[in-house]
Amino acid sequence: MSLSTTVSTIEEKVIEEAPSPVESEHVFAEIPIESPAERETIIDKLRELLSERSNLRRKNRLLEIWVTRNMKKTQQRMTPSDSTKTREQMEEIYKEALREYKMQVDEILTREAELTYEMQNYTQKVTTLKEEDDRIFGLFLNRQKEVSVGLVFSKTGRKLTEKMMDNLIRRQTTRRLILARDRQSYVFLQHRLDDLNMHLKIAETLGEGMTTMDYEALHIANCGYKDRLDERDRELERLRIKIAETVNGVAQYKEKEVCIAEDIEFEQKNLDRKREENTKIRERVNNAHLVLNEIRETLNERSTSAGLLVAQQELMEMQKMITMKKELKAKIELIKQEIELYQPMKQKIKKSQQLRATYP
Repeated sequence: MSLSTTVSTIEEKVIEEAPSPVESEHVFAEIPIESPAERETIIDKLRELLSERSNLRRKNRLLEIWVTRNMKKTQQRMTPSDSTKTREQMEEIYKEALREYKMQVDEILTREAELTYEMQNYTQKVTTLKEEDDRIFGLFLNRQKEVSVGLVFSKTGRKLTEKMMDNLIRRQTTRRLILARDRQSYVFLQHRLDDLNMHLKIAETLGEGMTTMDYEALHIANCGYKDRLDERDRELERLRIKIAETVNGVAQYKEKEVCIAEDIEFEQKNLDRKREENTKIRERVNNAHLVLNEIRETLNERSTSAGLLVAQQELMEMQKMITMKKELKAKIELIKQEIELYQPMKQKIKKSQQLRATYP
């Protein structure tokens, strides 16, 4: 049943089921005044009929709405509405679309019928050939069994029994089945290979408007982009190596900084200790200088008062003082030498302090 006939039948049903003014089929007789009970029953029946009429009207209205909606949907699905065309033109377009659709459906159905007929013929031929092959193979096996039973092996001298021939026939049948299955799988794989080759050729063909020169140009550009990407990757690898080296160097410098800070603290403590010792020695030297000055003053006073020839004891004391002075001078020289030894360490500490100030 085509789509045009279904649409026409739906339209006829809609026209037939269109709401019409409902006329009451019942004509009530005049109610006599003398029977009030019958009057009440008639009024109740009238109310029931009125309620039924309202229900029927509501159902008819809903049916009309449903039919109009479905008709609009089918019409829009088949031929989209165009505001620039009239109703007659839209109907012509709709009929043309229905005609084309019907022709396509008829072509598909005829093609399907042809294919089914060809498939049936092919299956019939295959079954007949298979039956013929089985019959010929069965005759061959029977003939082989008839001929072979009772024969003698040349090597062993034993006769071929019927049981041995049955086993041999069973092996031949199994081999034949395996061979048929292998042939079927080979044919299937061959068809699959042909399909893959066809898809490969389709994939290798250029698009519309493309030439071999365009393909070569795109291929060369792709190679250039790949080379650029490789160069970028190499540059990134070099930068990664440099970053790793700098990070390692910074870590080493930090470790050295910690060690140098510890050495500086240790040397600072030693320097403070040596400074304390130096101050003590300087105090002793100053005291010795004061004592020496006092001795010189007393010696001068005595020499001036008594004279050099008379004051032998003073000369001896003076000699002692001179020896003490020499010893003190030797000690002072030793202290100066120690101070000079600690002078480069002091310079190193100053340099480390400057480095810490520059690189906090």
